[in-house]
This record gives sequence, C-alpha cells and structure tokens, in this order.
Amino acid sequence: PAEAAAGENPFSGQDALAPRTIDDLAAMLRRESKMNVVVDYRALDDVGIKTENELHGYGRGRMSLRAYARFLLGQCDLTLLEQPHRLCITTPEQAETELTAEVYPIPDFLMADRMAARDQLLNPYLDRRLAAERRIREKLKRPIDVKFINTPLKEVVDYFAKELNDTVLVDEKALADVGIDIHTSITADWRDVPARDSLRWILHDFGLTYRTGDEALLITTPEAAENTSELRLHSGRGIVFEYAVPANRDNFGPFPGAMGGFGGGMGMGGMGFFGGGMGMMGGMGGMAMGGMGGTLGGGPSPAIEPAPDPSISLSSGGDDTLPEESETPDSTPSSGIEGRDGRAFARSAPSREETSGQQYVHDIDSINNLLTSTVQPTTWDDVGGPGTIAFCESTLDFVVKATEDVHEEIEMLFARLRKLPPMDIGDGAWRPAALRSDSVSDFDYIIDMITSTVLNRTWDEVGGPGSIAPHEPYGALIVSQTQEVHDKIAELLTMLRRSRYESLHGERPWLWTAPSPDRPLIAPWPEHDWPATSMSELPQANAEELEALAERRAEQSGFWLWRRTSDDGKDSQEISLLCHNGRIELKSNDCTLIAEGDQAKIVWHDLHFIELGNWGEDVRRLADRLLPWMPHRTNEELARMFQVARTESGRVRLTPNGLPKDADSFLEAEFSGDSPLPRFWMTQLAGRPTGRLSTANADGRPTVTFSDGDGKDLARWELIDSKAPFVPRLSTETKAAWNDFVSLDRRSPQAAVDKLLAEAVGAMVKTDWDEATGALRKMLNVYPRQPLLLLLTAWCHENNPGFCSRELTIDALKQLARQGAGPLTRHIDGRFFPSLAPAERYDILSCLPPESLKAEDWDRLAAAAAEAGRATESLAHARAALRSDGGRRLFERRRLVVELLLRLERGDEAAESAVRWAAEAPPEQAAELAELLAKFGRSQMADELFFRILEDKNLTTNARYGLLCRRASVHRGQLRWQLLLEAAETAKQDSPGRNRALDLIVAELTEPIQAETAGQLAAAAKSPDIKFRMLLAQADLSVVLQDRSELFWEVYQSGRLPENRYDTAFGAWNAENHPERVIEVAETVLRRGERLKTDGQMRELSLAYRNAGRELDARRAAFDDPPPEKPRDSGSRRPRGGMGFF
Repeated sequence: PAEAAAGENPFSGQDALAPRTIDDLAAMLRRESKMNVVVDYRALDDVGIKTENELHGYGRGRMSLRAYARFLLGQCDLTLLEQPHRLCITTPEQAETELTAEVYPIPDFLMADRMAARDQLLNPYLDRRLAAERRIREKLKRPIDVKFINTPLKEVVDYFAKELNDTVLVDEKALADVGIDIHTSITADWRDVPARDSLRWILHDFGLTYRTGDEALLITTPEAAENTSELRLHSGRGIVFEYAVPANRDNFGPFPGAMGGFGGGMGMGGMGFFGGGMGMMGGMGGMAMGGMGGTLGGGPSPAIEPAPDPSISLSSGGDDTLPEESETPDSTPSSGIEGRDGRAFARSAPSREETSGQQYVHDIDSINNLLTSTVQPTTWDDVGGPGTIAFCESTLDFVVKATEDVHEEIEMLFARLRKLPPMDIGDGAWRPAALRSDSVSDFDYIIDMITSTVLNRTWDEVGGPGSIAPHEPYGALIVSQTQEVHDKIAELLTMLRRSRYESLHGERPWLWTAPSPDRPLIAPWPEHDWPATSMSELPQANAEELEALAERRAEQSGFWLWRRTSDDGKDSQEISLLCHNGRIELKSNDCTLIAEGDQAKIVWHDLHFIELGNWGEDVRRLADRLLPWMPHRTNEELARMFQVARTESGRVRLTPNGLPKDADSFLEAEFSGDSPLPRFWMTQLAGRPTGRLSTANADGRPTVTFSDGDGKDLARWELIDSKAPFVPRLSTETKAAWNDFVSLDRRSPQAAVDKLLAEAVGAMVKTDWDEATGALRKMLNVYPRQPLLLLLTAWCHENNPGFCSRELTIDALKQLARQGAGPLTRHIDGRFFPSLAPAERYDILSCLPPESLKAEDWDRLAAAAAEAGRATESLAHARAALRSDGGRRLFERRRLVVELLLRLERGDEAAESAVRWAAEAPPEQAAELAELLAKFGRSQMADELFFRILEDKNLTTNARYGLLCRRASVHRGQLRWQLLLEAAETAKQDSPGRNRALDLIVAELTEPIQAETAGQLAAAAKSPDIKFRMLLAQADLSVVLQDRSELFWEVYQSGRLPENRYDTAFGAWNAENHPERVIEVAETVLRRGERLKTDGQMRELSLAYRNAGRELDARRAAFDDPPPEKPRDSGSRRPRGGMGFF
C-alpha cells in the first residue's frame, strides 16, 4: 500500500489541519494518500464506537501519515488495515479475523550457496521506523535545562518536542486509566541533564514512563509500555562461544552394551554433529594493471556487470546448468532448534579444521540462561511474561521480543561482555563462534523462530488463528495470518538477511551512505575501484628507466577521437582525448572529465552538474581503461607507476610497483619513434598471458585490436580524427557553455563554489531534511528546473513527509522528467521513492520528451507501465526500445515483448515472435522463451521449441542436462518423468545432478496407482543405478505384497538397496514368508562387525528367526531381551551348522 505523510501540526484537535473525528481522519487519509478509504461501520457499531466521536491523543512534531493514523486510531481502540486497493478503519477484534495467506521464499536461509537478492534487503517502512528510533535515542542523550513551575504536561511535551526537534506524543488513553491528563501540573528545575534522564525524572513522580517506537517518543504508563514488545536482533558475535565435541562421543546403537552376548564388539564410531556513488558510466575494462586499474588481465568491457549468481538449484522444472561434481560430501545442514525459551545447543556445520575429526557446537544455552536470569527475570515467557528469545545460527543473532528497557539492558550487558578478555584454559575446549558462509538453517528451525518471537500467542499451536507451513520444492513458507503479523514477519526476515549480508560482504546496500571524499557523488568509474594513489605519492623516475622508454613517443599536446567497438559489433562508443602540458580532457558518453595534477572536474552535461574533487589520478586511470595503450601518459608517469627495464629481446618490461620482478606479472611493449602506438603490447599474470594489443594502419587510419590470452578478439579501436601536435582549446576555457551548471566542490571541507549545494549534501548526510530542502530551494531560485537539484529536492520530500510533501515530490520529479534528464530518472524507483504507487511512477516517466529517449529510457517506461498494469503501453515502449537499440540487452527486450503479447492474449503473435527469435538465440535464452510460452498455456508450442533446441549436436553435457530439466518443467505426469529420467541419464553416476533429477521423480510418484509407471521408467532406464532406483520406487508404491517382496529382493541382489530401507524390505519379506532373506541380509551386516541401524530392523530379524523356527536366536535378537548368560563351558565350540550367526 502507498504511504502518505502527515504534516507538522499539533495532534490535539485544536489545529484546523488536525482531524477531530474518525470521519475527519478518514477524509484526510483519502485526501493525502490518494487511496480508497472505508470505515467498517458494522464492526464499530458492535463495540459502541461512533464515527463522529472525538479523537484523542496529543503531540507535537512530524511523522508519516501511516504512523499518525495508527496512533490516533489506537487511542480509540481501533486499527488501520492496509488491504489491496483500499485502507480500512476497523476494530482490532475484526482485524484478527482478516487472515491472508502470504508466500515467503527463504532459500537463502536453507542453502549455503544462496544469498538474498538485494531487493529482499529493502523495506522502506522498517528503515523509516528504525531511523526514527535511532534519531530519537541519540537526541535524548543531549543535555538540556529544565525549569517548570506548575506547568501543564501539555506544555512540557511541547518543550521537549522543541528541544529535541522531534515528535513527542502522549498516550492519553493509558494516562486516563491512572487518572492523569495533559493538564496535570509539573514542577522541575535543573540544568545540563541529558533529556533522557530529565524526562524519566519528571515522569517517575507521576508513575509514568516513555518509550520510542512508531516514529515518535510516546509518554505512557509502565503497564502500557510492558504490553508493547518489539522485535530486535542482538548480535551474538563476541558473545557466543563454541565448544569442542569429544572425538570419541558415541552415538548409541539399538543394542544395549556392546553386543557382548552376541559374540562380538560392534560399537559404532561417533557420527558427529555437524552504497556508494550512483555510477552512470562503467569503465571500459582495459588491460588494467598497476596504475591502470589495479590488476592485470582485465579485458575491455563496455560496462561493469554484476557477478553471476553462484547458486545452483533444481526447481520442479530443473535448472539450466548441471551442478558441479564434488569429491567433498555435502555438509549436513544446521538443525539445532530451540524450544520456546530458546534453550538448546545449536548444531553448527563443521569448520575447516573440523575435517580432521574435531567438531564444535555453539553454546546457546548458557547465554539464554544468563539473559533470562539477570535481565528483568520476571518478563520472560517461561515465567509467564511476554519476552521470548530465539537464536539464528546462520547470522549468529539472538532474536529477542521484549520491551525497550529489556533491549537496552541486553545491549549494555553484551557491550560489557565483549570488552572482557576470554579466559584461556589452554586446551582449546572453547573458542569464539564465527559466522560461516556455509551455515544454514532448516524449515523447522525458521518456523520455530518465527512462531516463538512474532506475536507468539497468535499461532494455531497455542490456540490462535494463524498457521505456518513449509513448501519444500520451492523453499518457501506459506503463512496465514493477520496484517500485523505479516508486517512483523517481513521485518524479521529483512533484519536477518541484512545481518547475514553485512557480515559476509561488509556493506549495507539498503542504506544511503554519506558520499566519501574519495569518490564523486556520481562516479563515472566502477563502484568497486579502490581510490587511486596520487602521482605525487609515487617514487620519482630514474634516468635508467626513462632511457628504456626513450623510443616511446608521447605526445605532450594533441587531440584524438577514437571509436571503440565490441567484438560482436553491437556496442560502440566514441572517446575523445585532449592533452596539453599535463592536463587531460576525456569525453565519453554524457560525461567530460578534466584532470590536472591531483585535482579533477567531472561534468555531467545532461544533469547540468559539475563536481570538483581530488580525483586527478582516478580520471587518468579511467582513461587507462578506455585507451589501454595509455597515449595520455608521459614517459615519466610510466616510470613512476612501474618498474621499467629492458628485456634481452630489446622490449620494454613494466612491472607494477609493489610486485617483485620475479612474480612473472608484467606488461611488455615495443615502440618505434615514428608512431605513438606500440608495435607490440602484451600483459601477463603469474606466467599466464592475459591480453595482447595489435595495431594496423589501413588507409591511413590506425586501428588497435585487443585480444585475450587465448587470442580471442574482444574489442577494436579506430582513430576517427586527430590533431597532434597542437595546442588545443580546452573546455575549461569556454566556461560560458557551463554557466547554468551547478557545482559541488569536494576538494576541501569548505566549498569554494556553490556553497548551498555543499550545505544541502551535508544536511542530507545528517538526515536533516528541513535544512537540506531549504538549501536546495534557494539553489533552485538561482538555477530553475536544474535536474539534479530537482531530484535531490524530491528525495528530501520523500524522506521528510509532511502535508503536501507527496504532491511536492511528484511535481519535482515531473519537472525533472520534462528536462529530458533520462539518466537521473532511473532513480525514480521503489528504493529511492517507496511511497510512489506504480501508476504515479509511470505518469512521471511519461513526462520524458519522446525525442530525448534512448533505449534505456524506453526500458524504464516499459517496466513502469507493466508494473502499473498498463500492458498495451508497456508493449509499445518495449518495441520502441528494440527499434532504438538491440545492443547487449537484445534478448531481454525481445523476451519482454513476447511476455507482453501473451499477457494481452495475442498468443499467435507471441508464439511466432518467440520461434523466430529463439532461432537467433543461444540455447539457454531460447529455453527461456519456451518456458514463457508454457507459462501462458502454450505448452505444445513450448515443447516443440524445446525439441528444436535439443536437436543441437553441439550442446555440452551440462547444457543438455539443464535443457531437459527445463523441458520437463512444462509438462506433468509421465512425460515429465521421462524427461527427468533422460536428464538423469545425461549426468554422471552419483553426481548431484543425477540424484536431484531422480529425487524429483521419486518425490512426485506418491500414489499406488503410479507403481506401474515407476516400473516403466525402470524398464526404460539405461543405467543400472537409475533402473534400480526406479524399481525401489515401484516397491514403495506397490500394494501387492508379493510384488513388493520380489522388487526389494531384486534391488538388494543388485547391491543397491540402501541400509536405511532395510526396515521396509525386512517387513515385506516377513509378510511374504521369506524369513531366510531377512536372516541373510541381517547376518551379512553383523558379520562385517557392524550393527543394524534401527530398532525396527532388530524386531524384524527377531520375527524372521521365529518364523524360521530359531526361537533362541529370536529371543536373543529381540531388542527388549537382556543378553544371554555366558555358557558354563566357555571352551566348548558351537556345533557346525547349529544356531547360525549367534
């Protein structure tokens, strides 16, 4: 649901802007949120509440409309339900009956190779609440002076709201229960006391307290505060220790003792337990090495691409890649589950040093006992209180539901414990627990954590209405609950995902962080680049190195215009370079960069924005990427960046500073004095060639080609124009062209130009949105409709909700779009502007002038229109993007067109386009089109498309496996299982891929009538292991006892009957009067010195002995019987052919 904003006004009902009745509040919600708002009159009548009743609740400050409405309604014992397409004012009792089912995908909690997608880390409501709480807690630490003489509580609230510059509310409903109102007189007089203590002292005299939450500081009663618990994570890192498990720990078998009475020691061994800038122009890659980018061997790339998802999974339809074969067995997932009080040892996956046999478990029990016995002991659920604790092993976090006071005590306790040095007992029995990337949870663990901490009295297991169940094939939880519970579950999962992501990656992509002086606000180079070392910090060049570079001709002044083209010819970019006495001007796409010494100027033409900073070497390093033979570098610069030496062949070898010369990592080149281009240029990393440049001069037009270490061409540069040597007129000498550009001076703490913009950015860093908006408003008076200023102004309104802020946000963004500022409009999304509805975002983007639109702009319009439910407009925009430029996103755009045609029920047109475009696409992409057709009911066409794709004789084993699984996903029943069987045949024996395909078949064969189908699959199998796996499935499904018995025996004789299936097989053989089979299999195990794994196997063996007429052996095998007494004549031998194994 969209979130609107409330303004800066007193909530006493005295102000004309404040709603006085429930009807007034409903009208305000309609007006401000632009949503449908209804009042549940029937529910209100049931509890005797009239909509003309006056609202209560006093306060001062700003808060979101969502929090404001909930506060006011809470004072009337009402609540606000956010339902599809509307908001509903109703009673809490009625809200508890409004259950909805939601799906929560959690594969990132269940699988070690899965990481949460970045959009799963976003939750704007959570961010706003947490930011408000942090802000208020920090402000409460400020010292203030207090002087009240018989001052009404109302005025005291106003004073604290003004001093804190934040929202303070009064829970008048709770105060009325103890006979206090906002006119109660207060007397207090002291100086320089933190606001937190001042407020506590004042409220204590009246038996009151305060809490923070819901974007405000709320004055209430202790009883009301205790009934309001909040969920927080408390990191266990530095608190939780893990203990060594004894290596000889025994997993007790089914037999008592060591089976001494049965003639042999069969004891089993232990089984063990188990930010940044908004980059708009990615670097070109280059042969980045040393000063040119940090590492050798990076080939040119037109953009910085995100790393591929390393995870491999198999859905019901399979995956497009065969899982990697591994010699290492999979680690058992974590499954240590706490009870309601969270007291248990959580089992952890073995760490690397545990592979030698030593294993560790987390000690959670002692920390839980510590908290529940020392931190307000009467508040925990094991003694009837509301507080609960759970532990999330995959993040090492304690999930605690408690009051604010309890959370503060836990934070202080953990902080003190972390400062203490752990005792050294010398034997390595314990060590601090460390977060491991392979640590995972299971469904039961996650379900128990949710139901024990998220409104734990609302779940069906304790008589509540809510329910939760796993859906294992999709790695998801299905939850039926109220809106309040769904909100809290979403927040909990978001907090856990953020904790894990930050711990493993060291960054918080969900937060807007203060721009570092080391990087521009809008960086034209890759976000992951380290700040470049300035030239002034590098060693001076020596004469010998300069002599080695003497044949290299470096132009001191000149102009060059190059066109770079990718190997497939789809991406093209013009790069111009101006040089003059150490100053360079580099222009590419929408950006001009000027560097002189350590200082730089970055000019964004579409944004009318200039940024100044100490990034001179960063600009030169970007030029190294764009033009990897570095024509802009002087010989002296190269001699300072590299260790330069002549080789025996007469070439020049450049080794990056900091690497030893014998590291076998270098750049090697050969020059001629008559050309600035090298005759030979190659890079090598650790002895392996990584790149080579070759030059040509056809028809007087020099060209440069880059190829990788295997000789494959990746990019080509062609010189379009040049003027050298000459003294160019640099753009800095034509300042008139940039007169209306705004500048952000980052060269020093005190800006020399456009100080208001620097003040605005500084205020945004401090989240002082009022100050930032004021500075930006003044800037807009000087630079009307300046694109960047409009975007920043809209963002400030978004983060500082007030009356009309929504309209101001939309108006600023529409003005921005009308300027044709396409690159900036990519930030008009749910991350930066979460309050905008999809239709509003589309209306804003529709203001972009059509003549200014590039392919990427059409893409954004198509996505926005689709999200807003306007498929026809989305299709038109998607086709415009295709006409504008197919480029590297050609397939993505074609796929969108096919999907939109299908959504518009233009199936024949979609199928024709899919077949035509699939013929031009790689197999994996063609399979996506087939899956899309199947998703919209075109299964026959999808299957035909898959058939054509699989006819390709050049498919690799991995590709064929994945395509067969994906083809299976468009079918159901026997054809699907046949395709999965074929996929399993494609994979190697005992590989994860084969096992997963077979697991899917077995999991879907669930009905006795499908036993014949399993037999048919077994008959069709070519590999023996697959055949007997299907026969075992047939045995499980068969209801004919004779067939089950014979199938189990056939599988056993093949040597492929797993021991964990012996229980079932023994039962089938005994049922069909084949005790000899049970005895043969069991005694084979026992003769190996092993033990039968389960009590059930022993019981079936005892029954088999009895059916075979061997009563003595039957009694000895019986689990409940004691071992037989030792024979009196210990030296006598058992007669041959006597009592069998026993």
